[in-house]
Amino acid sequence: MNYKSQSIDLTSRAMGIAIAKSEYKRIKIFIIALIIGLVSMCISFFFINGTTTFFKYQYTKYYVIGWFIIFLIYEIIGYFTAASLLRRKVMTPWFLKMGSVIIESALPGVLLFILCYQEQSVIFLDSPLLFFYFILIALSSLNLEVKLSLLVGIVSAGSYLFVTIWAINQYDPNNLILDFPPELYYVRSFFMMLAALGATFVAFEIKKRSQAVFNLKKEKDEISRLFDQQVSKEVVDILLHDDFSTRRGHVSILFLDIRKYSSFAESRSPEEVIGFQNHFFGPILRIIEEYHGITNQILGDGIMATFGAPIPTEDHAQKAYEAAIAISTKVKNSISMGKIPTTKIGIGIHTGEVVMGNIGNELRKQFSISGTAVVLAARIEQANKEYNTEILISSSTRESISDKNGQIQSIGKINMENISKEIEVYRVDHE
Repeated sequence: MNYKSQSIDLTSRAMGIAIAKSEYKRIKIFIIALIIGLVSMCISFFFINGTTTFFKYQYTKYYVIGWFIIFLIYEIIGYFTAASLLRRKVMTPWFLKMGSVIIESALPGVLLFILCYQEQSVIFLDSPLLFFYFILIALSSLNLEVKLSLLVGIVSAGSYLFVTIWAINQYDPNNLILDFPPELYYVRSFFMMLAALGATFVAFEIKKRSQAVFNLKKEKDEISRLFDQQVSKEVVDILLHDDFSTRRGHVSILFLDIRKYSSFAESRSPEEVIGFQNHFFGPILRIIEEYHGITNQILGDGIMATFGAPIPTEDHAQKAYEAAIAISTKVKNSISMGKIPTTKIGIGIHTGEVVMGNIGNELRKQFSISGTAVVLAARIEQANKEYNTEILISSSTRESISDKNGQIQSIGKINMENISKEIEVYRVDHE
């Protein structure tokens, strides 16, 4: 399976888990509603006089309480089942969802049938039990499944219509008991279906927006996965967010160059060149990250890295200096261990003010650092060739660091191409 297929599967799974969480919340809400209903019925039946006088048989109230208890037990079982599946990050099987919806939607109709049959009366068609249907329908939107919301409406409306037609024909065929014509009771089923259509629309919209969020996250993860192989994580984060405004900052720029890389690449096979680059650049990139720098560019024969941006740090010059020494030491160790052939490098560091920010458009963006400081760092690195040195730093960098890891000596002021002012440069020697 390729990465794209895996990404789609992971996104679908994440969406399924989100739906499972929504279903879990729906069950919790319904359990609370049932507990409130059960407590209210118990208080009404046992502590308030006259609330059971409309029952022909006094023990009918126990049917109501029993129904609440059975319904509550069923939901509690569903709650722990959903919690177990969610904990194991397993999506609820479709047949289990459908079965649960049918049972929940049918239970109010069962109680309505029992009450009408037991009391042999149609007065319960006007009981508060009717509101349970609409609670069920409203909460069905939390299933985030269009088919399930429609199923709730069909079962609820169908069961109520069936009991209504049966009870009226059985116990009030001449319309002597009910306050309204039978047609007004039948039409309640129609309004239940309308409510179910509304819940279906809500479920559809919530799911569509949730899917859009997951798709956006998947796209950003894909971009991040690709960019992480090219630039530092800090740069990836900036490219993925639009709230980074262009600004000036004081940073340290490090340039690294591999000497005589072109002749090396021409005399080697492509596989050997790539192998060398992996063994050379891999440890260096980790060193730059270790010293809180970011890699702006990876060229075939060099690197540009920044310390102190995009996240400002006070000791960025010291970090750049220590990173340069660590890089030089790592290259020498890799050569001695036979991981890479004999390789000479040049490193230049300059500390100064730069302009940083995202450049590009909605199709392509790049985190850019520009300014005279960048040019000077590149020119200082090139000066290593003239002075046969490995690490050179500018006076502005020298002023910001301590030389506890190496010996720093001035080689004097030098002219830089297209730079009017001479720059004092220091060589760094280390063990």
